[in-house]
Amino acid sequence: MSDFGRVNAGAGDFVYFDPPYHPLQSTPSFTSYTTGGFGQQDQVTLRDCCLRLHERGAHLMLSNSDTPFIRELYGGRAFNMSIVHAPRAVNCKADGRGAVDELLITNY
Repeated sequence: MSDFGRVNAGAGDFVYFDPPYHPLQSTPSFTSYTTGGFGQQDQVTLRDCCLRLHERGAHLMLSNSDTPFIRELYGGRAFNMSIVHAPRAVNCKADGRGAVDELLITNY
């Protein structure tokens, strides 16, 4: 995994981020792509990185879970949010399978 803060994109470049998603519930979730995990402060740092890239003229797309935290983080700024219904076929509980709402966040 590379440090997303090192992305050096500028005017006309396209960048897509697919970070570990913000948990839908307060129960444990998979955010451990790295030893330290990927918590709320990491989400804020990613948003700040996206704002810097936006100011440089890069086109951005980011996917994440549809949670109040993520909506607040990217709402009212340079970003647009669209809901997509993403199928989930893998879950240890059968009733946890099915489509879930995710956000596609863009600056265009």
